[in-house]
Amino acid sequence: MPSPLHPDHALVRAYLAGDAAATEWLVERLALVPRIVRHFAKKCRALQNEDLADVAQEAAATALERLETYHGKAPFDAWLWVVCANTLRSFWRRYRRTVVGLEIEPGEGSAAAVDVAAATEEADRLRQLIADLGGAEAATIQEYVFEGRDFADIAARSGIPVATLRTRFYRGIERLRRRLAPMPTPPADAP
Repeated sequence: MPSPLHPDHALVRAYLAGDAAATEWLVERLALVPRIVRHFAKKCRALQNEDLADVAQEAAATALERLETYHGKAPFDAWLWVVCANTLRSFWRRYRRTVVGLEIEPGEGSAAAVDVAAATEEADRLRQLIADLGGAEAATIQEYVFEGRDFADIAARSGIPVATLRTRFYRGIERLRRRLAPMPTPPADAP
């Protein structure tokens, strides 16, 4: 026997049919989106308030576009949390790639071309440093940083537990930091 649909399902269907009361209900639910995004973004400390506002707007738009996919097997808010989490995850992947310099689009003028060339050179240098690490750590960092996969996705594809992937990633990052650390300079009075 199929499980009964959540009462929110009827409200979503009523909204899609143009019901005014259902529209008010949906507006109230979508008002939660910025708070949900901020909750998920606690770990993404690099994101600014403007970034979070962009993510919230994108998540609300995505929820409205995909209302047809809400099937009522759980409360609407649970579905909305998933939409927000997925939107933030996508934004974070784009953000990381931009910071590394992989998605910088050149504007007009030579200064933009120089910036892109420098960013590309830096990304190539970073790729080479990661490749020099070798082994599982390098492969995990490569997938996470340059391919934009999260640990759950890498785990699903490889069969390696998420905890192991995280350990490999952070151990590899620590090795990179040590390689990039400046060499101590000897004191001026040393022979």
